[in-house]
Amino acid sequence: MKKVSLVIILIVCLNIILANEFDINEFTNPYKYNWENYEQRISHRIDREERQELLQIYNMNKQSITSNMIKSAFVPGWGQISAHSYIRGQVILGVEIVALGGCLFLYTRAMDKYDKYKNATQVDEINSLYDEALEPYTLSMALLGLYGLVWGYNLYDSAQSTEGYNAQLWNKLLKDNASRRILLTPTGIELRF
Repeated sequence: MKKVSLVIILIVCLNIILANEFDINEFTNPYKYNWENYEQRISHRIDREERQELLQIYNMNKQSITSNMIKSAFVPGWGQISAHSYIRGQVILGVEIVALGGCLFLYTRAMDKYDKYKNATQVDEINSLYDEALEPYTLSMALLGLYGLVWGYNLYDSAQSTEGYNAQLWNKLLKDNASRRILLTPTGIELRF
């Protein structure tokens, strides 16, 4: 019983303190938002509701940067293609295929020469086969490095492409909304000038 009365006293004291600080006139003052009359207040409310509607449409259609980066991590260029940057995605995918394919080709070529080097018995043959194996191996590692650099850039570019797509989507929604002059609303037909 003592706890309940203590809570009630605390609530009453809190209400008294807050009631002194709360100014109803400041809270309901329409001039703080630069509204001169009731029509401005209504137009602001309509504008806010339209922007909220556009934001809902935008949120349904926008693409996630994280999901596009994950797509690009597995298949280079997939995130760019998802974000409608087709040329970027195709170029990145092509460079990655060429770099990885060249790397594997040169690596297998180097390993063939290296196997011959291990089985060689003459000193001149050993030296020449080692030199022949070293050149494709070095080029293979260079192409692997290029693959890694392009893959890293691919992730960065996937995020940039997705942000660009989302920005274009928002601008398109704003432009389409601005071009709507005649609207069918629940209360009737509305014509805007």
